[in-house]
Amino acid sequence: MSGARAGLKKISGADRLRGGGAPNPLLEALSGNTITVTEPDGESAGVDVAAVLADIHKRAEEVGLSVIKVAVDQLAPHPRNSPRRSRPRPGYQKWEELVESIRGTGVLVPLLVCTREAYIAAYPDLAGQVPETAAYVVVYGHRRRAGALEAGVDQIPVIIDDSILTDGGDLDALVRENTGRDDLDRIELAHHLAIYGDEGMSTRAIAARAGLKQPTVQRHLALNLLIPQAQDAVSDDKLGLMEAVDLAAALPFGPPRKWQREHDEQQDSAERASEQLAVLDLIAQDVTPQRAVQRVVAERNSRATAQRIGLTLVDDPVARFGEAMEAHRLLEAPVEADDNIVAAIDDKTGSLSFFAVEVPETVEESAGEGSGATDGDAASATTDTDAPAPRTPKDDDSRDRVAAQRGRRTAAAALAAKGTSRDKLAALLINLTRHRVRTDQPRAWTLAHTWLRQAEVCDTLTPELWQDQVARESDPKTTQRSLWAVALASCELRASDKDRPWDVLDAAYLDILSEAGGFAPTGWEAHQIRRIGTVA
Repeated sequence: MSGARAGLKKISGADRLRGGGAPNPLLEALSGNTITVTEPDGESAGVDVAAVLADIHKRAEEVGLSVIKVAVDQLAPHPRNSPRRSRPRPGYQKWEELVESIRGTGVLVPLLVCTREAYIAAYPDLAGQVPETAAYVVVYGHRRRAGALEAGVDQIPVIIDDSILTDGGDLDALVRENTGRDDLDRIELAHHLAIYGDEGMSTRAIAARAGLKQPTVQRHLALNLLIPQAQDAVSDDKLGLMEAVDLAAALPFGPPRKWQREHDEQQDSAERASEQLAVLDLIAQDVTPQRAVQRVVAERNSRATAQRIGLTLVDDPVARFGEAMEAHRLLEAPVEADDNIVAAIDDKTGSLSFFAVEVPETVEESAGEGSGATDGDAASATTDTDAPAPRTPKDDDSRDRVAAQRGRRTAAAALAAKGTSRDKLAALLINLTRHRVRTDQPRAWTLAHTWLRQAEVCDTLTPELWQDQVARESDPKTTQRSLWAVALASCELRASDKDRPWDVLDAAYLDILSEAGGFAPTGWEAHQIRRIGTVA
């Protein structure tokens, strides 16, 4: 009962997609919009229903096929089709109209199906995805099948043609049915392109077959590596295409796909799904998508570091140490396990913070009564010029501050040389203005000039000559990069000022460096960010 005929395969799927070659009469007839009857007399406005159905029957007969009715529960959705096409869509106008039409007149336009046996023979690796209770697999008409199930209709018309499986013709039909819809969203397009990718086609071949540019194919394929919640965010325009692509690249989720350039060992794990979900939670808190990804990746790396060293992770250091938490904080990372040291994940950066279980003694305390030294011993210690002076918390803070500054300036120099968009430059200049930071300071221009000279994107010998050159510059991109470098330098000089506590502008500056990639705040910087709002 296969009904297999060569008539439906006279042209290739690629020709059908591009409109080349001799058209397939039956597929052309079935590819029109679904007929929904909304008028009281059973007519569909603007459509001669009887004529359309007669044409379908005629074309089926021309290739030796016929229209029959089968039970809806004998039909299984095509495993390669987007699952969304087989789900009810309550509240969506076109879906409601379709269901209401089917309730009134049944399904009018036949579905194109193949037998389960033929499908499994063509795709033996997908046999487990076709229920044994199904006799047929839907190739064309998934939405009508879903509507019939919703409407409670027992039987619907189908055309059975196993030859559609030849040369991937069923895949062409799936893509053709869906990509021509006016309500197709990015995720559904991603699912359709993956139909070809999962069969081993290259992105170049997919682009040629689907009539799209190769980068468009690559980006949409990446969307298949998102958890359902992230895909919904893309469909609802809550997550942009490029941000979603970056998320999928950094934290791919799901089984390895043939079209992936590289497979991630952790991508098909519950932990990876949790990481993507954590990114979405951060985005909902107004964290930029790129920063959210970096935050989650940093936490993963921090947990691995703590496990490698053998440190116990504390969920809430505030609850553990109370108001004395800062007295327990250590600014230097331990190199090995220590029973007196625990770690915690910083909420803002995802980096590790370290705490002493017992508060370390101060220098004064170690030289006093608690140390067991006599007055004579203390006196001799202060006059012994050969003994090195003990390190103080102030010494440690100065050392950590310098190390943090060095890392920031390396990242800022690289970012300054790259330049930025006009929007990002404007946002930073506005932020600087709000905090009354002047960008005409000679020190800022000197630092920016140094950065650009080191990157070999500026050949002016002195900062003063460079500033004059920028004032006369006619190329908008060159001017934009110069001002971006000066704005970053202004932020850096402000963050380096040890006589003032950090504020939200310093935190925003670190966000800019982090979003550019290759930079993560040090423990000292994370400590300054945590203190924002607590220092008068």
